[in-house]
Amino acid sequence: MQSIEAGKHFFCEKPLSATLEEAQRIEQALKATSLVGMVGYIYRFAPVFEAGREVLRQGSTDQPTLGDVTSAILRIGGRGSHQVWKHQIATGGGAINEMLVH
Repeated sequence: MQSIEAGKHFFCEKPLSATLEEAQRIEQALKATSLVGMVGYIYRFAPVFEAGREVLRQGSTDQPTLGDVTSAILRIGGRGSHQVWKHQIATGGGAINEMLVH
């Protein structure tokens, strides 16, 4: 609310608020302005990335720690459910629902 009152756009690490009522107050305050408020989750300090960075730092410029890596597949999602509906647009899911909300 301080950002909105100061006329500033904001990015807030999730969760936006502790209660639904507080989130609704923030939403109403934003609607009364031309400001943008955004909630997100930054993976920069997620344990998988921290561990990967340490593995890469252990290598030398002469001998890569991981050899010749040509590809990697990571599932970064949280511990929540992995229900099929979350991955299908027809049932309210899809890539935007599943990944961009994080």
